[in-house]
Amino acid sequence: MSQVFDALQRSGIGLPGLEPTAESSREVDTAGLDALPSFQIETLPEHRLVTWAAERSVAAERIRMLGVRLRQFQQQRAAKTLLITSSIKDEGKSILSANIAISLAKAKQRILLIDGDHHQGSLAQIFGTGRSPGLTEWWYTRNPILSYIRRVHGLPLWFLPSGEPLVQAVEMLQSRRISEMLVQVTSWFDWVIIDSPPFAPVADSAIWTGLTDATLLLVRLGKTPKKVLDKVVGALDPRKLVGVVLNECADPHRAYYAQYYKGIPNVDGR
Repeated sequence: MSQVFDALQRSGIGLPGLEPTAESSREVDTAGLDALPSFQIETLPEHRLVTWAAERSVAAERIRMLGVRLRQFQQQRAAKTLLITSSIKDEGKSILSANIAISLAKAKQRILLIDGDHHQGSLAQIFGTGRSPGLTEWWYTRNPILSYIRRVHGLPLWFLPSGEPLVQAVEMLQSRRISEMLVQVTSWFDWVIIDSPPFAPVADSAIWTGLTDATLLLVRLGKTPKKVLDKVVGALDPRKLVGVVLNECADPHRAYYAQYYKGIPNVDGR
């Protein structure tokens, strides 16, 4: 498990500053992106969007700290595309993807979140938008990708759904067309975040990793098989691995953080 330990070490947080990076040059008129159809995020408890509905929680602060790590990695490596994946299903990667995207958007970065899971995509459900056309429909038509991107109301955050389930997603992911599309949308945003399927049992994530600049791996305590995790970490490019996020682990500092936030008033003084 030495590879897993090394990856966890590399993912260490505790970094100063929350300043967003300077906005990069745009190849499209940002007003055009701002004018795209928008939707309101639903704040149902089961969606666990802590960075949206519980900003002063310990979990939201952890996500913000992870955002610091990502922006530092971006400054060091000029990375703009981030893949978030896991070893197996039900480890929480889609919830993590949504929360990271919201957190970075609240830090004044322009974010595109792509649901890259064409088998069991769940971001539309987490956002409360329902199923809508997305990557699959773009793939089968010649419509511009902007036809399928929607903006989150009130945030510099845009969402590209996966669309209808696609059995043979590998064909699309290995095509030149999707590579060109990613280059195009990357020029419009500070970060393009892709929520991919887990590594086991489909091949999609292995292809997505070759299309993106950085990878974040989610591990769920008590659920992820160690042998599977070790195999996945070994298959990832160490130069792209930002780190490993351990989900549902005990936090010895939780009581301290909770007490700290309890004493901080809201902006409106409540």
